[in-house]
Parts: sequence; structure tokens; C-alpha cells
Amino acid sequence: KRQYQRRVRGHAAAAWEFILPGVTLWFFDRVIRAYRSAQSVEILELKTVLCGTAGDITQIVCKPNFTYYPGQYCFINVAELSLFEWHPFTIASSSSSELSFHIKSMGNKTFTGRLFDLVHMKKNAEGRQFPITISVDGPYGKSIDYTQFDKIYFVAGGIGITPMMCIFSTLFAHYFSSSTLQHLSRVHLVWVSREDSLFNLMEGTLMQLPKGPFTAHLFATESNSQGSDSDLLTRLKSINPSTNSQYSPNQKSGIALTTGRPNLSYELDCSDPDARTGRTLLFACGPSKLLYDCEIIAHENNWYFHKEIFQL
Repeated sequence: KRQYQRRVRGHAAAAWEFILPGVTLWFFDRVIRAYRSAQSVEILELKTVLCGTAGDITQIVCKPNFTYYPGQYCFINVAELSLFEWHPFTIASSSSSELSFHIKSMGNKTFTGRLFDLVHMKKNAEGRQFPITISVDGPYGKSIDYTQFDKIYFVAGGIGITPMMCIFSTLFAHYFSSSTLQHLSRVHLVWVSREDSLFNLMEGTLMQLPKGPFTAHLFATESNSQGSDSDLLTRLKSINPSTNSQYSPNQKSGIALTTGRPNLSYELDCSDPDARTGRTLLFACGPSKLLYDCEIIAHENNWYFHKEIFQL
């Protein structure tokens, strides 16, 4: 018994050898975070967007001090809310000259809700912003090598479009400016939202479709109360008269904005004889039910599947 007690004391005395490395890493992480939080970024644009039942969005556009790649994310700190509270958000911009985030409010007591209220209340009568201190830590995450795929499908639910905005827009720009993506035969975006007002977040790219292998179908699950075309659909039609406002089973190209929910099997070309040929990626981000349906389809067709979930 006495020998056993001495052995226990020996292990306890050596415990610091196992604890010290982890504590050291944690300490340096805290120091680095504190240093970065003291260096705020230059804010280029800061505003709130009311999208009805689709949610309230805070848009942050700042000047980056690092290089990032499509699909990566950053940790954001807002000093006016907390000096030590950091939260991850996916990068939505595709231009190296700016760094943008689209953050949906998830409730009054959440960080995203308090951020929305802060930005919204900081506006004066002229719509200008009072100073808000924002720090950005990143980028983090590994970008997918999209050159290895022949077909790429994006499925987004609501604000789940955020990672795809950067990726889809970057692929679109690189396809027409270099030869590395010329093998792509189809890049299709399926975006589902409660209201069509949320689609304005990606208006810059959508207004250029269809072009090459890039197409998109947008679905608003709640109909327009006025019974008329949405503002975005009207602008799309002014540029491309072939833009549809009705779901057409025969349409496999172009861009459409319709009311209702998508038939994912049709939208993802599952009935095509070539559905299982080549290397295909299905990228999904949104509600759990949407992700589950996409994962089943990817498994049945032997596709590569990637999903992202952020809840805050």
C-alpha cells in the first residue's frame, strides 16, 4: 500500500509535463488574439438589410490585410460588443481588394442579433455610420481544388449562399480569364429562400448569367404578395429576355426565378444518362433537411459531397 501511494504521487508530480504543452498553446493563442483585436480593419461599408421573413442581414465590407481563397472563413470581433468574443464567418467576397461578410441575425440575445442591432442603431438620420471597431482574424480553412471536377452543383438555403457567393463568383471570373477551368461542363446554382429580396445579395453575378457553363435557378418559397415580378426578376429580364419566372421541366440552361420549392433530383440532373460520368462535386449549405437530401443524392450518384453548417 505504501509503495502504491508513492507511485501515485510520482505520476501526479509529472502531470505538468502533459499539461504544459496544451496550456502553452492556449496562452499563445490568447496573446495572438489579443494582439489582433487591438488592430482593427478599415471598414469600407457597413449596413443592415431587411429581407422580411428571409431574415435581417448585416453586411460588412472591409479592406483585407491578407490573401484569402474561396471557401475560407475568418473570426470576427466587435469591440463594442465584447473585447474577447470571436465568432467565425465565411468570406463572401471574391475580389482581393475587399473582404466582405453577410451575417444573418439569429435572435436578439445572440452575437449576430446584437451586431445587427448595433449597426442598425448607429445610423443617424442621413444614413451614415458612427465608428464601430471590427477586428478580423484569419483566414482559416482549406479551399477545395475545383480544377479536379467536371461538374459542380451548388445548393444553398437562405443565408447558406454566403460561402458559395465567393466560390461561384471566383469560378465564373477565372473560367473566362484563364484556361485552368475550361474543362468544366456544368456549374449550376440552386438557391432557395423564403423571399426573393435575399437574392439581391448576389445580384452582380446573377445579372451576367447565363454565360458558358454557368447557370442558376432561384426559388422563393413565399409568393410575391403583389402578384407581380420581383425587382430582381425585372432587372434580369431587361438584360436577358429569356429569363424565366416559371419552373420549366424542359429548361436545363439559363437563369430562372420562380415561386415554390425545387425538385432537387431534376435540378441536379440525376435523370441524365451522364449523371454518373466524370467527377462531380455537390456543395451544399443550409438547413439540415436540405443538407440531408443533398447528401442522399450525392451518395446515390457517387458524387463528391461537401457541406457547411454554421449556427450562431
